[in-house]
Amino acid sequence: MTPKQKNIFFIFLILALVLFYIFTGGSVGVSLDFGEESLTLSASDYDWTIPYDQIASLELTELPDTGTVIDGIEKRTLCCGTRENDTWGKYILCVNPKIDQCIVVTLNTGNIYVLNYENTDSTDQLHQMFTDLLHSKGYLK
Repeated sequence: MTPKQKNIFFIFLILALVLFYIFTGGSVGVSLDFGEESLTLSASDYDWTIPYDQIASLELTELPDTGTVIDGIEKRTLCCGTRENDTWGKYILCVNPKIDQCIVVTLNTGNIYVLNYENTDSTDQLHQMFTDLLHSKGYLK
C-alpha cells in the first residue's frame, strides 16, 4: 500500500467513525446499577440515585409525549434529564425514545423518574425484577 493509499484509507476510517457516532446518537444508552440500598441510573453525563426506601410505586406504562426539556439531552437513541409534561409535571427522564414502554418510579417525596431499557421486552423484565426486588426488601406492598 502506497503512502497516498494509506492516507486515503485513514481518512475513510475516520469519516466512517464520525458517521457511526452521528447515526447512533453518540451514546451507549442507559446504565442501571442495583445496589444494596438504591438504584443508580446513569446516562451520558447524568447520574441519579434512587433510594429503595423512598419508592412509593412502580408502574409499567406506555411512554407519552415526554414534554419540554428543562435540562438534559435529546438524541435519537437517548433522552435524559429534567423534563416537564402534562402527565407527570416536572420529572426526570432517562429513556430510549424509540421504545414505546417505560417504567415510572414515584418516590414518597412526589419526585418521578421515568426510564426504559434496551427494548420493550427488557423493559418489561426490568419492571418485574425491580418490583420483585422491592417486595423482597419490604419496600412495596
